[in-house]
Amino acid sequence: MITALYLIAKGGTCIFKREYTKTEVDEQLISGFLSAIEDFARETFLDGLQEIKLQTGRTLIYGIWGKEGELLGAALADGEDHPKLVEEILNEIMTKFYDKYGEDLKKGTYDVSKFEVFTKDVDNLIVSKIKARGVSTLIMGFIVGAALSTILFLLLMPLIELHGSLFPVIVFIWTVPSLLAGYIAGNRKLGAASAIMTSLVLLSIIRLASGMPLPVLLFASEIFLPSSILLGLLGGYALERRALYPLKEA
Repeated sequence: MITALYLIAKGGTCIFKREYTKTEVDEQLISGFLSAIEDFARETFLDGLQEIKLQTGRTLIYGIWGKEGELLGAALADGEDHPKLVEEILNEIMTKFYDKYGEDLKKGTYDVSKFEVFTKDVDNLIVSKIKARGVSTLIMGFIVGAALSTILFLLLMPLIELHGSLFPVIVFIWTVPSLLAGYIAGNRKLGAASAIMTSLVLLSIIRLASGMPLPVLLFASEIFLPSSILLGLLGGYALERRALYPLKEA
């Protein structure tokens, strides 16, 4: 979850902030720190958004926006959230703010109360990017993956009987369900677990439907189970790039 967001006008004035957790740090200290970052970014001609890993485990993403660098945006996020996702969200927030209040920024007139209504835009955007992960998503990923594996296997049985070969079909029905199971599970760790569970169901279906000898099945599992882990990791990573974690309860 993005726990705090700050927008700093050129010169160091904090014109907008949105904090989702209580912070003991004074707003002026935060503004001063971000202003120092702004000066550093300008003097070193840094392009694009930058990332700082903090000792607390959180990540600070910041960057300058506007044709003349009228705005500095900074987002503080949990370490679990993918930095590239946070960058994309911050980029979108700064774009929307600049589109609405660009003229104020160019004039250098900062009526902070005028910007308070922008809180709703920020909240709506961040909420739309949040997805919970846990046992429920792990189980849901497994259920969907296992169901899809079963459906694909049954639909492709005529093809198996026609060509007398299981391997190409198994590769196909192994890949998509494992990826989907990992994606629904929500992250790489849960995705790998969900994909393995899905694969075990598929192995059982193949065993029952084809009468495949146990030694052959065990040999096949040595090939496909590692691939399932990789596919689950990829599926989980795909969602990590698309969704924030929920705010941690204190």
